[in-house]
Amino acid sequence: MADAHSGSSGASSGSPGLGDLLGLFGSANPFSGIARTVGQFQQGVAELLAAVENFNATMEQFNLVAARVNSLLDAVEEPIRVAVPQITRTLRAADTLVEQLDGLTTLPRDIGEVMEVLSDLTRRLQPLGQMAESAGALFGLPSLTSIMGGGRSAGSPKAPIDVAPPPPKIAKRTTATRTRAAPAKRSRPR
Repeated sequence: MADAHSGSSGASSGSPGLGDLLGLFGSANPFSGIARTVGQFQQGVAELLAAVENFNATMEQFNLVAARVNSLLDAVEEPIRVAVPQITRTLRAADTLVEQLDGLTTLPRDIGEVMEVLSDLTRRLQPLGQMAESAGALFGLPSLTSIMGGGRSAGSPKAPIDVAPPPPKIAKRTTATRTRAAPAKRSRPR
């Protein structure tokens, strides 16, 4: 077997290959274009394998990032699930409180309007009170101011109207004229 491998000329140590056979054709070798194409194809396949390996490495990195994000979401998800109903209740309570406080901001204006209505009512009832005082004086009743403590309130008139004393009881009827009190001046609303 050693004889088969050794050549008769002894110049080459191995048996001639396909390349040696094609080399005999020289530069006019019809198969040289195919050899270059095969070499380029082998280089393209090697680059494709390198790109696939890079893609695999990138996908491994994406898988690691996805695993970290999932673990982070697992850690955060439960507290968020617990906190969301609390936040919702807090927002509803705050909304209710704001509505109530909004009602309180109109309270002074509403009280002012009530006081205006009461003072207007007092002013409008003043002639009725004066008539009641006059009627009470005709029947010998005490005045309303003496019954109610005699003090004036802020809405009461400045001075009570003077009412003529009841006529003296005379046995005979005379044609004397009665004196009437001058009617009170009414204040006009402004």
